[in-house]
Amino acid sequence: MAEMTYQVAVIGGGPAGYVAAIRAAQLGGNVVLFEKDELGGTCLNRGCIPTKTLLHASQVYRDAVDGASMGVHAANATFDMGEIFAYKRGVSEKLRNGIHGLLKSAKVDLIEGVGRIAGHLGMNNLIMYYDSNNVQLSTKVDEVDTENVAMKYEAWGWNVITIDGHDYDQIEAAMQAFHAETAKPTCIIMDTTKGKGVSFMTNSVDWHGKGPNDDEYKVAMEELNAAYAALEQEEK
Repeated sequence: MAEMTYQVAVIGGGPAGYVAAIRAAQLGGNVVLFEKDELGGTCLNRGCIPTKTLLHASQVYRDAVDGASMGVHAANATFDMGEIFAYKRGVSEKLRNGIHGLLKSAKVDLIEGVGRIAGHLGMNNLIMYYDSNNVQLSTKVDEVDTENVAMKYEAWGWNVITIDGHDYDQIEAAMQAFHAETAKPTCIIMDTTKGKGVSFMTNSVDWHGKGPNDDEYKVAMEELNAAYAALEQEEK
C-alpha cells in the first residue's frame, strides 16, 4: 500500500467517529477513518438499533393480536424468530451502507483495521480527552471491564494526566502541562460523573442514550440553573 499523508485521522467508526470524519472533510480536511469491525459501532450493530428493531417487531405482533378491540382483525397472527432476526440484520445493514455512502461522498478514506497513535512518533501537538464516567449502554463499565486506560496509553508512550473532570483548576493545569510537553502526545483522563447536577440522572445507567420528557427537562434545567447561580455566588 502506498504511503498516504492525512491532515486528520479518526480512530473508530461509531456514531462519534464517522460523524467527526465527515465533518472534518466538509471543512476541507484530508481525512482517514480507521474501523476494525463494522461502521456504526455498538449502537448500530449490537445495541440501540437492533434492540429497537426487535422491540418494534414485537409491538407489531402485539398490535395484530390485540387489534380486534379496535376493529382490526388479523386472524391467526404468528411470528417467526428467524425472519425477525433477518429483518433486524437487514435494518443494520441498510444503515451501514448509508454510512459508507456518506463517507464516500465526503471523500473520507476508510481503512478496515486497527489504528493506534504511538507516542514515540512525537506529535506533542496532539491531545486526547478521555471521559471516564464509568457508565455504558446497559451497566457500569467496571462491572464488565477492568482495563487500566492510563497504563495502556503510558505503554504506548503518551503523556498521561488523570484529573477530576469537574474541577476547572485541574482542567487548566492539565492544559498547561499539555502545552509544556515537547516530545509526546497527551491523554487527559477526566474522571466525571454522568448526569452530574441533575438529581434523577446522576450516575444512572438508565439515562445512557435516553432523552428527558418535557417535565423532566424542566426539572433538570431548574436544578442546573440553581447550581450555576450558586457557583456564580461563590466566585463573587
